[in-house]
Amino acid sequence: MGLFNSIIGNASSANPEKAQQDLAPLLIPGEEVEFAMKTIRDWFVLTNKRVLLTNRQGTGKKVEYRSIPYYAVTKFSLETAGHFEFEGVLRIWTSGQTEPEMIQLDNGGPLAELERRLAGKIL
Repeated sequence: MGLFNSIIGNASSANPEKAQQDLAPLLIPGEEVEFAMKTIRDWFVLTNKRVLLTNRQGTGKKVEYRSIPYYAVTKFSLETAGHFEFEGVLRIWTSGQTEPEMIQLDNGGPLAELERRLAGKIL
């Protein structure tokens, strides 16, 4: 498994402007948040440059920030229980890695939109 195994909990669509504000210290000049999902503690974000994941650990003082540039993504899959249900597992394979990053999206909202946006960045 990748170092970032999952976003645990009820991820839901989030306002990209809120993500832009919260993650501003991590963003480079000209980088814009285009799609965001949030759990109580973590972010899953698509910017115009990369996939950005946060993972708060333990009491929340320790945070892992994971950045996946689009050029490094070799393939991805989205598994749902039905036709783009609101729950699913996103797997992202990157060059040089044998196992995918797995992101659990529970009650995640528009998974079809997530798939479409990610495909638009990678294909």
